[in-house]
Amino acid sequence: MKSGVSPATLITVSLITAVATLLAAALAALITSSVAKRNLKHAAEEAEKDRHAKAKLDVRKTRREAYASFLTACLKALNRIVTDPEDDSQWGVDGDPWNRYRSETRSSLYEVLYSQSLVAVEGPREVIKASEEARRAVQDFRNARQDYLKPGLEDKAKEEALVQAKDARSVATRAVNNFAKVARELLGS
Repeated sequence: MKSGVSPATLITVSLITAVATLLAAALAALITSSVAKRNLKHAAEEAEKDRHAKAKLDVRKTRREAYASFLTACLKALNRIVTDPEDDSQWGVDGDPWNRYRSETRSSLYEVLYSQSLVAVEGPREVIKASEEARRAVQDFRNARQDYLKPGLEDKAKEEALVQAKDARSVATRAVNNFAKVARELLGS
């Protein structure tokens, strides 16, 4: 039985079908590759955004901890400085009250200095400046209060030292409050 189709036509149709199939497969592979490449690029961009967001949060958390540590140390130091050296419930009962006072307030100042160094590492500049001012003011208050409490002062000198201590306390309180304000503004809270 003859079909009436020549063998050349069958070969031509077969070749056209094969070429069309190969072209369709190549086109499908090209489209798939293009879509996969676009999806990978988008995923990489999203991962980069996530890394940046996480890094930003980590910086904020670290700064917040440093700022809180400094503020806590300042407040503890201020509290320690105003405590009466004769109050044994605050200082314990052993030793000379004057020496205990000096030792305890010096220790509080070391905590302030240490935590201020953490703030200095974290920055930025305006917070570092505010922390340095607060540290200096707390230290000046400690020195003024120590001058007032120094044993053996005459009445007039004691009155002058008290005025200086009160002024230094006001300056220290304002400086610590200013630090807290600057830190809050930077952290956005």
